[in-house]
Amino acid sequence: QATKGELRFGSGKRKDVDYMRCTSDILELKWSNIPPDSEDKGMWLRLYFSEPVGLPGSLIQLNLELKYKNDPAGQDAAALCAQERLEKHFS
Repeated sequence: QATKGELRFGSGKRKDVDYMRCTSDILELKWSNIPPDSEDKGMWLRLYFSEPVGLPGSLIQLNLELKYKNDPAGQDAAALCAQERLEKHFS
């Protein structure tokens, strides 16, 4: 979907990509119920990345994490880790 330009941006279950509110530069690509045949339907896969303003056309993948549906603190921690990695990358 990403290579075809078919990802949907915005918040909510029906959107694929959204900004993380707890960080300044991190986006989240969301997949739910991964793997699709998993017995545990509450397991989601998240890719935390950035598209830096100073590097047009660039995407920096920062971390890939499994998360559980009802774990907003874990999701924020993963996004903050991605923000730290991004800042280290440019320092």
